Amino acid sequence: ASVLSDNFCLHLVFETALVTQRLEELGESSSEAALYLTLLRSTRDVMVWLAENALIGFESEAQVMALVYEDINRSLLDLDPSSVTEGQLRNSLFDVLLASPNIEREYLNETANSLAVAVASECGTIPILAFVIDLFATTQSENNNDRLLSDLAPGDFNDAQRDNTSIQ
Repeated sequence: ASVLSDNFCLHLVFETALVTQRLEELGESSSEAALYLTLLRSTRDVMVWLAENALIGFESEAQVMALVYEDINRSLLDLDPSSVTEGQLRNSLFDVLLASPNIEREYLNETANSLAVAVASECGTIPILAFVIDLFATTQSENNNDRLLSDLAPGDFNDAQRDNTSIQ
């Protein structure tokens, strides 16, 4: 176990609750692509927070994930949640995941998984980190582009986030 700053888990749950709030603010009539866009943009905030408050021994993993999400966020800036399509989102996301200088695809899944396991050992399961692991596992094969939006459902994230009430 690592040494945690005061209330690390509580603060992390708060950060992830902000993601859920942003998704809920979109409303039920929002497209699935709009939900993903909001989820990806909001995940950046969580990754930056984790990098700034990294668990001892996982600083480099947290920094890598924050850099990757900064790259993802930059690639999504021009997309409008009210009109974004799944194709536009998929193209933007995979362009950055395949071309970013901060991303070594072979290392990315391992890094995301290590960080999620470390956080889970301290705080319990954090659903947004499961989303991150699934996202980067999807990028392991360039032939999996169609899986991105069909396998990772923001509604599943919202349900899991609401159900995650215990902090260990």
